Amino acid sequence: MTVQTDFLPSSVFRLQLAWHVQAQTDARTSPTNAGPNLGANVAIGFNRLDVRNFQGPISADSPLIASLTAWPLSGLIDVSGDASLVRTKRGFDLQAARATANWQNAEITTTETLALGDLVFDANIAQGQLNATVKPAPNNAGPLLGELNLAGAWPVTKAPTVQGYVQPTARASDALRQQLSLLGRPDASGKITIQGVLPGRY
Repeated sequence: MTVQTDFLPSSVFRLQLAWHVQAQTDARTSPTNAGPNLGANVAIGFNRLDVRNFQGPISADSPLIASLTAWPLSGLIDVSGDASLVRTKRGFDLQAARATANWQNAEITTTETLALGDLVFDANIAQGQLNATVKPAPNNAGPLLGELNLAGAWPVTKAPTVQGYVQPTARASDALRQQLSLLGRPDASGKITIQGVLPGRY
């Protein structure tokens, strides 16, 4: 990984020193992306750290993403957002954040590779609450319709709730339809209602 930092002189007038940080890593496994190329303005105060204008692309098959998921992913994820961390006895704790991730040509591999189209993730952390939404990108003629909403306390100590619906379109593969059928029984229009909690260890 190559990390470059540039001091932002204007931050002196805000009494919170800041640097622009650029980090780039080669992703040998991705044929379409040279790897994460992420930039952000990082400001350090007496008891807080602010990350502003975080943005950049990262390959969904990169080691970083692979460490966060149980199944192999592919496609290109363009992320952006801001975050505020406060100093505690444990170090810096995430207090507030907002982030958007546009996942282009999303694919997930379970028993076989499933094409999901273009997806958009929006997440927000504020006042001890986590809220997130995932849905197909606007004007995306992909294999899925629907929207899933996640909500829970922050920091996460128990499984967040998940509710919404998914619906395969005419572009959905038979394999994707079969996987979606495991989530529930579709209604007359083909919608599958999702209501439960996010699996995981908490």
